[in-house]
Amino acid sequence: MFDPFSGSALIDQALRGNAPGFFISYPYGVDIVQNATTSRSASTLFQGLLLEPHMVSGPTRRPQLLRAPFIETSVGSGAALSGSDVGPIANAELQAFSNSGSP
Repeated sequence: MFDPFSGSALIDQALRGNAPGFFISYPYGVDIVQNATTSRSASTLFQGLLLEPHMVSGPTRRPQLLRAPFIETSVGSGAALSGSDVGPIANAELQAFSNSGSP
C-alpha cells in the first residue's frame, strides 16, 4: 500500500513510476496497469528526500538504526602524481543531521 507520508514510498514511486489514475477501457485479459515515470517524478523524489533526509546523509563511522541528530567530520590529504609533476591533494567533509525546524 502506498503511503504518501512515507519518504521511502515517494522515492520508490519516483524511481519505479506510478499507475495512471484513470483508465479509459478495460479489455479482457490485458494488463491495464502500466507503471511509468511522469513529469512529476523529480518533485516526488525531492519530496521523499525532504521527508526522509537520512537517505542522503548518514554517519559512516557507526551504524545508526534509528534516526537521530549527528555531526561527523573527516579530513584527508595525499599527493597527486602526473608524469614528473607532483602536487598536494587535500579534502574535508562534514555530514550532519538535525531535527531543528530551520534548514
